[in-house]
Amino acid sequence: MNKSDYGITKFKVGDDVVESTIVKFGDGLTRVSTCFWDGELSGVQLCRSDKLQNTPFAKFNPGEDRDPNTLLDDDKVYLVFDNEKSIDIVIAQLQEARDNMRDPDYGKDL
Repeated sequence: MNKSDYGITKFKVGDDVVESTIVKFGDGLTRVSTCFWDGELSGVQLCRSDKLQNTPFAKFNPGEDRDPNTLLDDDKVYLVFDNEKSIDIVIAQLQEARDNMRDPDYGKDL
């Protein structure tokens, strides 16, 4: 995977036989927005903000920035939850991924 392959794309991960949809972060232009549905579901929308605005790591400003709902469906990925415990697990896994990035020895023996 190239450094420039940020955003939503298809990629063969590890020994996978088929490509998976991935969302690559790092350049500040892949946006995470909170979403709510019918009072029972909550989640986040992932999309490229360079299709909406060109300011890395910027917060979305309704009324000023392009509405993400105008993007094509294949330009967006949703993580949807109906149980708070599921969100806690995702947060814990993201924290572990961050900790692994901070460990200078992580991955040396892989």
